[in-house]
Amino acid sequence: MKTQVLLDLTTHRVVSLVFAEGQCHDFKLFKKSIGGTLPEDLLVVDLGYLGILNFHENTFIPAKRSKNHELNEEEKAL
Repeated sequence: MKTQVLLDLTTHRVVSLVFAEGQCHDFKLFKKSIGGTLPEDLLVVDLGYLGILNFHENTFIPAKRSKNHELNEEEKAL
């Protein structure tokens, strides 16, 4: 079972909780549950949500270090 939890970072309360049976990609689960977020909500997600900006503009995807790309100081600070 796949679980997706949306938290309010100011109050640390659960905003939305979504479940999926079996295997389900993170972004596919998000698209099924998009009604749980408001446009002004800031979403902080990982690289499993590439393409989310087409559905929710107020989203932050942090940079990730790879074998061929080290993070610079600005990327590390985010």
